[in-house]
Amino acid sequence: LLRVARAALRRHARFGIAFDYDADRGNIVLPGLDESAIIEPQTVAAMNIALALAHRKISGNVGGKVAVVVSDATSGMSERIARMFGSDIFMVETGEINVVTRMHQLRREGYDVPVGVEGANGGTVFGESTCRDGLNTAICAALSDENQSLAEQWIRTLAQNGLNASAEDPHRLPALLATIPRHFTRMLRVEGPDMPHGEIKARMEHHFTHSAWPELSGLYQSYQFANYEGTSYVEKRSGDETGGWRVELKADDGKAFIFARGSRTEAGVWRLIVDDPNFERGTRLLDAGISMMRAAVGSDLHLSG
Repeated sequence: LLRVARAALRRHARFGIAFDYDADRGNIVLPGLDESAIIEPQTVAAMNIALALAHRKISGNVGGKVAVVVSDATSGMSERIARMFGSDIFMVETGEINVVTRMHQLRREGYDVPVGVEGANGGTVFGESTCRDGLNTAICAALSDENQSLAEQWIRTLAQNGLNASAEDPHRLPALLATIPRHFTRMLRVEGPDMPHGEIKARMEHHFTHSAWPELSGLYQSYQFANYEGTSYVEKRSGDETGGWRVELKADDGKAFIFARGSRTEAGVWRLIVDDPNFERGTRLLDAGISMMRAAVGSDLHLSG
């Protein structure tokens, strides 16, 4: 990614994009020399939602029900932005096919579904596409950099929701990205012993209820455990219990969560994501999430960013 950012700087480009091997994800970078030029995937996903819904609005398509589909590993940034436009949010288990399938289901139910995202990797499904497409992310970024009315609609939407909408030259991509509401979001790779996923999740729930929540209850109003399998939220885990798991917390200023999901192909590997609209509080939640994983799988685990 840094090679692309540095090339963009040398060539005086407005931005660069790096694709993965099958080009279903587009990683946006700004011209620059260091890591600050790399745009986090969660921010890319949130920006794609903002621009897709802004485009819908300026196109005059404002009637009827509108929905956005997000995976369970998606930052609350994306949900906040979708709700600014009056969109309903539908969450699915991580997986491109789950996002696409739910989008098609909702269209059959009468919804307009302009966009769906997997925030953890920035993968975005636009319109009636049947897959994530990094090229569409590049086109979306280019439109935001050229189409002033698109950026202006986003700025108006921010202002209508009581957020600071000041942006110097907002139709330029760097300034537009700076207006995206930020969350504390950290993603960790956890490597530990190979254990049944259901057993680990039960241990996480026990630890959170009896150890973590007494420490966090002064910061949050309430919490609930949530499980996602395929395209649905489920009350009770089923099968091999390998779906997405979250503890979702409510606070005065919004929602936070800890997400955990074990790999189906790498034994003992889990992904942990902590997300909170408040950065100071988010650091406390991250510590709680790490302690929860240690309690669930044992102290013999390895964490990496």
